[in-house]
Amino acid sequence: MPRITTFLELPGALFLGTPSNEDLEVARHMQTVRADYEATDCQATLWADLTQLFFGYDEIAAAILNPASLTRALYGWRPGMSLAWLKAA
Repeated sequence: MPRITTFLELPGALFLGTPSNEDLEVARHMQTVRADYEATDCQATLWADLTQLFFGYDEIAAAILNPASLTRALYGWRPGMSLAWLKAA
């Protein structure tokens, strides 16, 4: 069973196993996008930022309504990896 890692400075981010530098960079970037939006409440900027990251309309609308959805993510999961053990934990 993989270890779950969290960081106080990255609220909502869960990492399976040892976090990769790439996953940490993405999580930090998403935290920055969220913080900028919460500070400015500028939907146009949020829309532009998330469109560049290939977010779809529904994902952007969800982020506007709930900015925490930007930073609530599971990193380190790979296609085909079973997460059934999470229910037992």
